Amino acid sequence: MGKIRALDLVPRRMFLRAPIALRLVLPFVLLACGNVPPPEPMPAPLPKPEAALPGAEAAAAPRVDPSRALEGRALENVVAFTQLYNYVRFFHPSDEAARADWNAIAVDGARRVEGATSAEELAQILGEIFGPVAPTLRVFPTGLRQDLPEAILPPKDGSKPKIVAWQHEGIELGMLPNNVYKSQRVNDMEASPLEPGGIDTSLPIEKCAGKKVVVSAFARVESPGEQGGAQIGIGVKGAQKKYDWTTSTPARPREWTKITHTVDVPADAKGVDIGFEIDGAGKAFFDDVVVEVQEGGKTTALKIKNPGFEKVEKDEITAWNVPSPEQAKALGIGAATTTEAPKSGKRAVVVTATPKPPPKLALPSEVYEAELGGGVSCKLPLTLYADDRGTLPHGTAAPAEPPPSGVSATFAYSLKDRETRLAGITMAWGIMQHFYPYFDVVGTDWTAVLRKSLSKAATAIDEQGAVLALELLVTQLHDGHGNVVRMVRTPEGQPVPEMATRGYLPMNFTWAEGQLVVTNVHPSAGAEVRPGDTVIAIGDKPIDAWMAAIEPRIPAATPGWRKRVATSHLRMGTKGEPVKVTLKHEGGNPVTVELAYSLGMMEKLPQEKRPEPVAEVALGISYVDLDRVTPEQFEAALPRLAKAKGVIFDLRGYPKVEPGVLGHLTSKPLASPDWKMPRIVRPNREGLTFEVVKWIVEPKAPRIQGKIVFLTDERAISQAETWMSMVDHYKLGKIVGATTAGTNGNVNPFPVPGGVVITWTGLRVERFDGSRFHGVGVPPNIPATRTVKGIREGRDEVLEVGIGVVTGKVK
Repeated sequence: MGKIRALDLVPRRMFLRAPIALRLVLPFVLLACGNVPPPEPMPAPLPKPEAALPGAEAAAAPRVDPSRALEGRALENVVAFTQLYNYVRFFHPSDEAARADWNAIAVDGARRVEGATSAEELAQILGEIFGPVAPTLRVFPTGLRQDLPEAILPPKDGSKPKIVAWQHEGIELGMLPNNVYKSQRVNDMEASPLEPGGIDTSLPIEKCAGKKVVVSAFARVESPGEQGGAQIGIGVKGAQKKYDWTTSTPARPREWTKITHTVDVPADAKGVDIGFEIDGAGKAFFDDVVVEVQEGGKTTALKIKNPGFEKVEKDEITAWNVPSPEQAKALGIGAATTTEAPKSGKRAVVVTATPKPPPKLALPSEVYEAELGGGVSCKLPLTLYADDRGTLPHGTAAPAEPPPSGVSATFAYSLKDRETRLAGITMAWGIMQHFYPYFDVVGTDWTAVLRKSLSKAATAIDEQGAVLALELLVTQLHDGHGNVVRMVRTPEGQPVPEMATRGYLPMNFTWAEGQLVVTNVHPSAGAEVRPGDTVIAIGDKPIDAWMAAIEPRIPAATPGWRKRVATSHLRMGTKGEPVKVTLKHEGGNPVTVELAYSLGMMEKLPQEKRPEPVAEVALGISYVDLDRVTPEQFEAALPRLAKAKGVIFDLRGYPKVEPGVLGHLTSKPLASPDWKMPRIVRPNREGLTFEVVKWIVEPKAPRIQGKIVFLTDERAISQAETWMSMVDHYKLGKIVGATTAGTNGNVNPFPVPGGVVITWTGLRVERFDGSRFHGVGVPPNIPATRTVKGIREGRDEVLEVGIGVVTGKVK
């Protein structure tokens, strides 16, 4: 409820047993965030330098430092700087570090340390770099004894100042509004503030769209002092999947008092939720909910289920979503019915919020000691004493807000500058080192990756080389959400992905029987390009050579996703530029046609011809393309689907409807897989624990009774794999096709200097039995692939197998 943060799908209700609202939350870049994917796998530029758009560089020309090798002592110096930079940035809790300009420190520091000729000199330079933001840090040649600074020793006067430390849930990097990830400094004298939470339910959108929704209820509060407040929330999912949740002013009546909240629902809204929550500690009681809609001066009561909370089934409140026991334990917020003095009837609902005790923190004198490389080590306090003025010792810098962390701030630097390129590696490597949740399953030697990536960035000759160095680093995560997106400025000054300025071939293709085969053709390609043609070469390079150049740059957890994304890159080139494509028609000799990179990035061609989003594909057998069907189309088709002999759901892509659709396939509640948010308080993931949450899909009417088949393949990633995991675990239907992408969990984007955004998976998802999902995915019950002959004939052989399963012709 309310401000509770979301994992996977939900902007604010992830921790509740609720229908799911989807949201695109990342501005500027079309990325797979919150399990929402791009229109196609995000393409990276082909390996050749290209000119950026006019205005791509900052107004003030950044420094340009030519390419040169980074090796030997210089490389070890930068490795040591990288290690210390990330220790201090993410784990030293000083006020100065919290408001530092970490872009500037990364760029300046790499330059300053490179020339150190000894461990003593390196230690001195590192101390000078980080001393202003971490005055209690000690850097020294390894093996040299170091006394602890007085500021981290217990006070001599016997006083007990509070102790401050960083606590990370994942890592908050500043690019996601309503962020699921959270980084905060906590202290041992104050409990973390409670996030509002409670119960909610959904309203019929067809009765609310374009009208004013008025929700009222009676409430009373039992809370210490003025802490807890009862409030009503109303959430509206817009046409563009933006989700707005607003609440009434918290009320604190000791006796039953009517409270009200009103929201204007746009005509194009896709969903409306209402909820009742407590803001702060204590108990909030609610009863006698009334919902009205107003239009043209007319007010109409809207009937909702169980408005007085009288109906309870198996200790759960009928028709309302409440926190599960696991979620209540994690959040300190729970909800249940009560017979304690209801407003009317026999029951009311009570929402409770219990603050957790302040955390127990280590003493500042219990410092973190680590070797950095280059012959130097550090002693870094992970906790600090603090008084009313801030952390000790007090710095001389005036208090200030942290500098912007978004894309615009990074345009002050240029990828033409060698130290900027090194800074990007320093920042990206460190974020993954301390917060990537899958190193135990991918088996990457991440320290070796650091040295290779720094060397590659140092010798890059242009911006494209800088992007390639970052790509090769991110690739070693083996993460299907991994991506490196170079941003450029439009003439109007807005940052856009560089690939949005590219052109795309007027055809699409896929792999079948080891050949790259044309599947769909745009009319502008001409009659010489036909579905079923095999693609031999693009330009003067054979397809195998293109794939050999591109595939090593593709972050992926499975070979299927890597090949699919690499194949999509083959369509991209300089906008409008002509290119010769060598094809082979059926039974003929190779022919060369001249095409152009004429289409825009959003002019998506389908991978294969499919039926309409909802169709009857055989007598009594319905088809639903979850990649294209709208919620309205699905709702309209439900009566027909419920009566069908069988229904084939196509999830060779990404669902456009909410997982609540699965509720029509079950008579029992369905739980999602566990979502495991990393809780990190020490460097290098030492002592890593996870906060585990899940969400529930409730049964829905009408029940689809026929035989169910799901079509899927490597294009199913992230939220699509959540669907397929639930289908597989609960045996909701047979799975036909190929294994999914093996990548699930929320994306967490961040910028690095030079106008680059990097994405990666910031939390962990496993199979229902706790075994590995990452890099494994969901395999089909019945494998099915396309053939060259089938493509030429315009057939969808995977769909044909699905039909055969429903009819019993395929076992």
